[in-house]
Amino acid sequence: MAAAPTTPAGAAGGDARDDMRLSGMAAPGLLTVGGVAVIVGTFLPWVASGTAERSSYQVFEVIGRLGFAPDGPVGWAMRLWPIMPLLMVLAAAAAWFEYRVLAAAIGAVGALYAGGVGFAMNQAPKEGLVRVLGAPLFTGVAAGLVLAGAVVEMAGVVRSDARSDALRS
Repeated sequence: MAAAPTTPAGAAGGDARDDMRLSGMAAPGLLTVGGVAVIVGTFLPWVASGTAERSSYQVFEVIGRLGFAPDGPVGWAMRLWPIMPLLMVLAAAAAWFEYRVLAAAIGAVGALYAGGVGFAMNQAPKEGLVRVLGAPLFTGVAAGLVLAGAVVEMAGVVRSDARSDALRS
């Protein structure tokens, strides 16, 4: 017995469940791929001085040890940087377990944090005694994927709320 022909999702006569499966995988996929890329980016070399290259964690450790870490939000951002991988993992896990609002919130906070730090660091001079390498930009772009995943996740929450309201009417 031959299988029944299928219509592409979203096409006239297509199965709405196919649309839901695809859109239901977009946000977790973006949060996962983007989160992994952010984590990898934090371990890549961010700066070089002489022949030594340092990851973001090593850079912030040196800044703190030398007493250059300011008080206030910037100081806290530097001290809390080691939790960045945890934020990425929590956002992706929450998305896969369908805790959409939690995934979107953690993903957005983590993306803005990683992206802000990455893009800010990328603005530093590329020449001189200490040179900024490509990893901050890579991390910032990867954070953009995480932010896109958070937006898609929230769009799914809004869409499912609208469907629920329509069913109640």
